[in-house]
Amino acid sequence: MSASFRRSGSATVRMLDGLMAAWAVFWLVIGSWTALSLWELSHLGETIVTSGQAIGSAGRALETIAELPVVGEGPGALARQVREAAERIVTSGHEAKSNLRRLGVLVGLAIALIPTVAMLGCYLPARRERRQAGKSPPRSESGT
Repeated sequence: MSASFRRSGSATVRMLDGLMAAWAVFWLVIGSWTALSLWELSHLGETIVTSGQAIGSAGRALETIAELPVVGEGPGALARQVREAAERIVTSGHEAKSNLRRLGVLVGLAIALIPTVAMLGCYLPARRERRQAGKSPPRSESGT
């Protein structure tokens, strides 16, 4: 690529520069959009936390019923199970929220940077070589 790239005209080089810029912008936009979409999914974690808190309230209500002497031990044991499950749900909701946000950032960066860096890693050395070839004095073909 570099030999033919050095010989190409300035219009072709400007077009390739524009294509490389468009390529980079495209993947930055896609990466940002993906990161934002995954970040917005973290609201599911908040919903899970709210559900866990509601289940915990139901467990506390069962505990008050269990205090009545006529009811027996069944509701008390069920209330403990419900409250323990609610605590696990709330913890999982917080973890899901933070994991989805972290995933959004990492996946967004990967989508934005991997194709951009790979393409620029191939293009920029040839571009730099062309620029340096344009600055060097012309060589005589006779070798003198």
